[in-house]
Amino acid sequence: MQEIYVSTDVETDGPIPGPHSMLSFASAAYDADKNLIATFSANLETLPDAKPDKKTAEWSSRSTKELLRATGLI
Repeated sequence: MQEIYVSTDVETDGPIPGPHSMLSFASAAYDADKNLIATFSANLETLPDAKPDKKTAEWSSRSTKELLRATGLI
């Protein structure tokens, strides 16, 4: 049987499920030789009464700006 490795990433707007929402998730499946088999991603709707966490939003904004500077886009 072939081994398959799956890497998954989740993006949220806060640290606690319920008061905050999962915004998106993505997975990539690889074989043992590191060949990409398949990917999946989905953007999700926010929970009805959830609100973004202020600290998470500040961190995300800083991280995005740092990435753009590092790649020369700003």
